[in-house]
Amino acid sequence: MKFKLSGCLAAISSFLLMAAVASAALPALHTSGNKIYDASGNVVILRGVSVIDLGALQNWEGGVTAAIDRLTNTSDTSGSSPGFYTRVVRLPIVPTGYGSPWTWYSGDGDNYYNNLLRPVVNYCATKGIYCIIDVHYVEDITSSNASYTSSFWTYMAPRFKNDTNVIFELYNEPVNNGNGSDAANWNVVKGYMQSWYNIVRNAGATNLVVVGSPNYSSAPGTASSSQLSGNNIAYTCHLYPQHWTSSWNVNQLNTAAAAVPVFMTEWGFGNYPGNTLYNSTITAYGRPLMNQANTLGISWTAWVADTSWQPAMYNSSWGLLVGENQMGGFVKDTLYSLRNSNQPGSGSSSSQPIANGTYRIMNRNSGKALDATGNATANGTQIEQWTYGGGNNQRWVVTNLTGSQYKILGVQSGRALDVYNSGTANGTKIELWDYNAGNSQKWTFTGTDSGNYRLTPASATGSCLDVSAASAADGALVQLWTYGGGSNQQWWFSAP
Repeated sequence: MKFKLSGCLAAISSFLLMAAVASAALPALHTSGNKIYDASGNVVILRGVSVIDLGALQNWEGGVTAAIDRLTNTSDTSGSSPGFYTRVVRLPIVPTGYGSPWTWYSGDGDNYYNNLLRPVVNYCATKGIYCIIDVHYVEDITSSNASYTSSFWTYMAPRFKNDTNVIFELYNEPVNNGNGSDAANWNVVKGYMQSWYNIVRNAGATNLVVVGSPNYSSAPGTASSSQLSGNNIAYTCHLYPQHWTSSWNVNQLNTAAAAVPVFMTEWGFGNYPGNTLYNSTITAYGRPLMNQANTLGISWTAWVADTSWQPAMYNSSWGLLVGENQMGGFVKDTLYSLRNSNQPGSGSSSSQPIANGTYRIMNRNSGKALDATGNATANGTQIEQWTYGGGNNQRWVVTNLTGSQYKILGVQSGRALDVYNSGTANGTKIELWDYNAGNSQKWTFTGTDSGNYRLTPASATGSCLDVSAASAADGALVQLWTYGGGSNQQWWFSAP
């Protein structure tokens, strides 16, 4: 991430100082294997948004609490979802020397902590969200910035060790890519990360720690092969459109996620012609990246909830940027669709692949939506695929029954997705029918790859939801067919 400070210095906005956290503490998080868990043993996947440097946000861009309020406004109807459901906010702290109007330094006493960071963390807790304290360097780790980082964690770790909603990100983006090999670069960075981790643990803080890697935190796979010594550690991966087109970067993510918990603290895109790092679209980057994140079960924060830092989620009037080549609406809609998925203390489990909610269901082969023919609502209405237009005949309420088994009801009809007459033969039509809890209306979701799923009725376990003849045409019929792994037999889910 390359950040910039811009705009004129405005009057410092008023700030709500929370002297105590009024709400119940969020569950503390820990790691085991390649997953994050709460104390009850639920697999936790946190999804949210990063703000900009706290000092710049507070002094120049309207205040931190206003930003957090925007990101947790469950009545915000912009985009295609009815509310903002951020579960974690990343709080970057730009070090001295980067031009921030207000930052922490060792001679500051308790000013920054008492008057900015502590109130922000407490405010997040009252909102029921986790927060990531991030030392936001974007450069080689050197003796100078290593000293600053050590001082920062020596000061902060004991002050936040009892805050169960706080996560520590030790150092944002080490560059350190000039040592001859990925392993050699990581070996340099690893030594510093281990020293800062030790500072945190020696302060008695058991908080989840997020660790960066060389080449702007893009090498978590290399890091996962030679991990830090300790516990409750996740590794970050920053993956922008330029990285998504690189097999090396994607392999780094996949390799890491198979071995360690991954918390992708930066990703994002927008309409930036000529900027190969950020310029992309929902179709080319946003959706496949999120599908992959869902498949891998990783946590993330999108970069960035701002109007001028890039890639931006808002326009200059703080209106959410929406559309195919904008990330604001897409982030909000994605958070809404996954708002109940793998949340701490919820009894959620990795065995439930899709959160309960309303979705469009899209065929992997054609990119077209599951559709009730002719907007009909009667029993026996044939199901087909059609270009997504946002109609209620293309929106489906997905409700978990048990494990990975669901019922699927049409929003327009209120009727269930059903296999005609509980048939088992190839070519049996898929239709709408009153829900009766029969096996022909119970669908098991089995992940394939990149966030796609095979949908199998309980009445025909070797078969699946299939688009006839692998057609990509509007009006192609949806049917039952023996599963063979074709892309016409795989489906992805997103906010309608």
